[in-house]
Amino acid sequence: MAPEPSVAGAPAVLLHRAARPARRAPPPGRCATCAERTAAARREPGAGFAGRRCMRRIAALALLVVAAGCGSAAAAHSGGGRPAPIVADVTLQAPIGQPTHDRSVAEAACAAATRAGRTCRVIHPVGNPQLWWAYTARRLVCRTQASRECSQLPVLVSHLRSAHPVCMCAMEFAPSFRIDGRYHGRALRLAFDWCTLCGSPAAAQHAMRELFPAAA
Repeated sequence: MAPEPSVAGAPAVLLHRAARPARRAPPPGRCATCAERTAAARREPGAGFAGRRCMRRIAALALLVVAAGCGSAAAAHSGGGRPAPIVADVTLQAPIGQPTHDRSVAEAACAAATRAGRTCRVIHPVGNPQLWWAYTARRLVCRTQASRECSQLPVLVSHLRSAHPVCMCAMEFAPSFRIDGRYHGRALRLAFDWCTLCGSPAAAQHAMRELFPAAA
């Protein structure tokens, strides 16, 4: 194959390349090459691998915040969370009404106490098998001192633990009032009567009426 003609000794291929128009400069603000465009994209905030990873982290944190808020709202709505520790779990026992020779009268008093949510039984007063007395019991559980009864329990317990009888009372045949159970993690057993409360301060007497309303 014959070689292409040349001009002034230069190959025709070089003359063809030299005849191409010069590449125009890119307008201001535009990248000249693909490499420069890629580099510029990586410099943009949120672009490239690093930007995508950062955006994924932000999205994950946002989901965690939303989930935590929903969990807190659900727990608050359902009353969740750890319950407060039990301060007192006691049984309050007391005689109600007056002793009677008619057992049916005492049983009627027990029926009324049962309808009020207390357990009740008919017993004989001490030393007198001819009489009958209605004797009630109910449970009191306190986690805080928010309720009226739970706020009065420490008042009465403190007084009974330190009380010294100041009255000369006649011999009591009535069944004793009792407070039995657990109080601040320890066993509690208290038996007392109205003579025990004779001369007690007004706060103790008020606590007695709150905790044993049927016997007041």
